[in-house]
Amino acid sequence: MAAGDSYYLVLDGKNKVGPIPASQVVAMLKGGTVTDATPIWATGMEAWATVGAIRGRLVPDEPPPFDPQAVQVSATPPAPPAQPSSSQTAKAPPAPDDKNRDQILDLQRQLSALPEDDVKATLERQRLEKAILDLKGVRPKIQARRRSPRDFDPHQRDPGYDMVQPEGKSAVTACLLSLVLVGLGQMYLGQAAKGLLMLLGAVVIGAITLGVATVLIWIIAAVDAYKIGKKLEDGHPVGKWEWF
Repeated sequence: MAAGDSYYLVLDGKNKVGPIPASQVVAMLKGGTVTDATPIWATGMEAWATVGAIRGRLVPDEPPPFDPQAVQVSATPPAPPAQPSSSQTAKAPPAPDDKNRDQILDLQRQLSALPEDDVKATLERQRLEKAILDLKGVRPKIQARRRSPRDFDPHQRDPGYDMVQPEGKSAVTACLLSLVLVGLGQMYLGQAAKGLLMLLGAVVIGAITLGVATVLIWIIAAVDAYKIGKKLEDGHPVGKWEWF
């Protein structure tokens, strides 16, 4: 039931009036013709009621009287909110490990899946570790590490630096071979050109010095073969023209 419905009234307890709009009921209520005790009915009501019971439906809500004292009007407009400084609005860049988290996790999974005792896996492990440090923005400290023969891959060589294969070489064997023949120990270790040069030098210089210098070259060749052999045994790559 709304204020726009038609109503029926019973005046003086016996005269039924209607249908009349709500506005007329309100006018009669203000004029005294209708009181709060006057019976009233409209479509949708289950039974007759009094005007006082449905007064709120007849008279629409009106705003309360305006009190100028209760409202403070300021002639000065409010100050705009303070703008944050550039230092506050500047957003710090994400940490490398947050920005590249997915890539780092993927590389770590690849790293954990590599076998332990494998030359190629060792090289791949070093590559993955370096890639992870690069993504984190960390520069690794250079630390000397004693390498084992399995860490050496003859296919991974520095440009312009010809390396010697270390596997299966013995320093003692190289020394003994150089004592048998100058340069033979170097040839055994993979320094063939160096060994031939030492042999040729021993022959030429020995002929000039009547064999005196040959003994010195023989000793140098044996010592050199032993020290180069020890480097290879320890897993350190050596150049084909490296000495001692």
